[in-house]
Amino acid sequence: MKIIKNFLQNKTIRDIIIRLQKSTIFKLLLVGTITLILFSTATLYFENKFLAHNKDSNIKNFADSIWWAFVTSTTVGYGDYYPVTIPGRITGILLMFFGVSLVGVVTGNIASLFLEKQLLEERGLKSVKVKNHFIICG
Repeated sequence: MKIIKNFLQNKTIRDIIIRLQKSTIFKLLLVGTITLILFSTATLYFENKFLAHNKDSNIKNFADSIWWAFVTSTTVGYGDYYPVTIPGRITGILLMFFGVSLVGVVTGNIASLFLEKQLLEERGLKSVKVKNHFIICG
């Protein structure tokens, strides 16, 4: 408990945490992580619930389902793990839709950040954070 308290009292760490909380990309990655966990848990539940009827199911544990959800949502789709039950496949279809959408939004936001930084540097509007200095513009 004392280690966590000291960790959070560090000004640099606090500043990083505050910036991350305000960051759109951090929020999107958090939503993506929650989405992966929910869909992988649902798929694992459906595959295990009907496992007695479907011996072909190859998603047998949480690690398999997380791997399947990540690969599916990023549109890589190796095909090494896949749901065989109807509810599992419906979950997969929904994950494909949300995954493609989320990857597109995250990629767009990252590109926007790079473009914004480049435009600010070109215009000379990049903020300067120094103390006890004079800036002479002429």
